[in-house]
Amino acid sequence: MGDPASNIQHGGASRYVTCRIPDTLDPFLARKFATMNMEAIRHIPERILLYTPELMKSAESWMSQLKDTRCAVWICLAPNVQTGEISLEQGQWVGMSTLYGPLSLEEYQIFRPDSDQATPNSGETRWRTGRVFIKECHRNPEAFASLYQALTAFVLERTRDMMDREAGENSRPPRPLFRLQANAHYDCGQNLVQSMFLEQGARVVTHLSPIQTYELEKGSERLPTELLREIDYSSTDALVEWVQAMT
Repeated sequence: MGDPASNIQHGGASRYVTCRIPDTLDPFLARKFATMNMEAIRHIPERILLYTPELMKSAESWMSQLKDTRCAVWICLAPNVQTGEISLEQGQWVGMSTLYGPLSLEEYQIFRPDSDQATPNSGETRWRTGRVFIKECHRNPEAFASLYQALTAFVLERTRDMMDREAGENSRPPRPLFRLQANAHYDCGQNLVQSMFLEQGARVVTHLSPIQTYELEKGSERLPTELLREIDYSSTDALVEWVQAMT
């Protein structure tokens, strides 16, 4: 996902715009990015202690996430209250989400090895969102729709490109599709996030414990085992999957 940042606006008269963060940020935007991440973490309703190492990060250390070629970070923006400008530099940062992919079948099914849906064929791509967060005063369907539509538009475009490259002289697979997983363990309006995905045809595929959610988002980073408690093994977070066939 190393292509240039994307500026995507949805909904015509929508007051929200969702932008992809570029791979490199100036110090001002780096601080805004770090602040947004820390605000999202502070809204985890249970077991925030698992994320203590992240709360201690410097603004510069957050930049490593942007160098991951399989991770894109998206920011939902509202207009500047004084000027009306809406941009990464001047707009209000009101929501965010990371997007990981494309994922291998094994990566995608890390907690669902018995999946009867995802397949290893070349006709599908697999993706996962993380850190889906919307500030409370902007927690409405319009803001979520801007974020959601930017993510899915990006995945759709990337899937088309990948299918075309893989096809070469052969025809595209008869029914290419993409799969997108999401879970909302942040106190960002879990019911809103899940209901919006479900309204688009998503389904709940499993429930994750705080440990599993941490592993989904943090990948190979060390889990702070010294902070674990019994509650961390209880399944509390719904993992939803959205599948779209391409025409």
